[in-house]
Amino acid sequence: MAMLGNYLVGEQLGAGGMGVVYDGVDRDGSHVAIKVLRSDRCRDPRAVRRFLDEAVAGQIVRHPHVVSVIGHDEVDGVPFLVMHRVHGKPLGVLIRTEGTPSLRRVLAIGAQILDALDAIHGSGIVHGDVKSDNVLVSRGRSMRDEATLIDLGLAHVELTTTEPTPADPMDEMISGTPEYMSPEVARGCMPTSRSDLYAVGVILYELLTGTTPFAGGSPSDILRRHLDDAVVAPSLRAPARDIPPILERIVMRALNKSPVDRFASARVFANALEIAARGCLDDRPGPRPAKVSCDASTLDVERQRSHRRKPGTADAGRRHRG
Repeated sequence: MAMLGNYLVGEQLGAGGMGVVYDGVDRDGSHVAIKVLRSDRCRDPRAVRRFLDEAVAGQIVRHPHVVSVIGHDEVDGVPFLVMHRVHGKPLGVLIRTEGTPSLRRVLAIGAQILDALDAIHGSGIVHGDVKSDNVLVSRGRSMRDEATLIDLGLAHVELTTTEPTPADPMDEMISGTPEYMSPEVARGCMPTSRSDLYAVGVILYELLTGTTPFAGGSPSDILRRHLDDAVVAPSLRAPARDIPPILERIVMRALNKSPVDRFASARVFANALEIAARGCLDDRPGPRPAKVSCDASTLDVERQRSHRRKPGTADAGRRHRG
């Protein structure tokens, strides 16, 4: 085992386009997770900036459903950050391997994700890459699901505006995961808190049906469908499942093409789920779908400089817990 600052570095836990995550042990014997910026990214100022933004965001937000950053440093020019060790499996993996969970579990997991986002947004931060593979789920002592939102690698401070804001013209890439990317971000605008809520709508859709609304095809095909295609109602996508109409309306509102027609905040969204949860006693898992969502990776998507942007892909990298 190697030392990195004050930490003993253990086995690799995951890797992504930006960083590699390792198990680590502090000098006091406590286990942590250590994320190291990939060596091929260390000379990219934008990548270093994003990495440091993640460290700052993770230290600002303290919440039981958000992974917290203990600190960050660099050794020999290589930045790294240290996080509390979160145990659990990515929600996307659970859906793909176990099928869709019961309605009660869907509502509970959704509420915890929104609770996490309420804390993040309340700190003036946008997550920017909310997706099922960035939610770790474990079973607590009460045998209830414990969801933790991870990977603040695309987090940024939200501007105080209600209108979508074009991304920095000097930044040739927009970033996110196509299956969970809101229409305004697909057009090249900066993510906002309502973009995060759109992604929660995608996760709820995935929990109910086993697939995301626009899964399949190339990233550019997926982004085009976010922009142009109507969402197939969950009850039509998964007809064998008894989805309450109130829950379906909530999901469809979250997936509205227009940000102003979505929920105003994570708290308002969570309150709607709480109303839907009243009287929900369904603990039966949903039917295993014939087709499930493909393994969604975070991508940097090149913006075409034209009046009608047609997103393409570049620098596609897995960001699995990294």
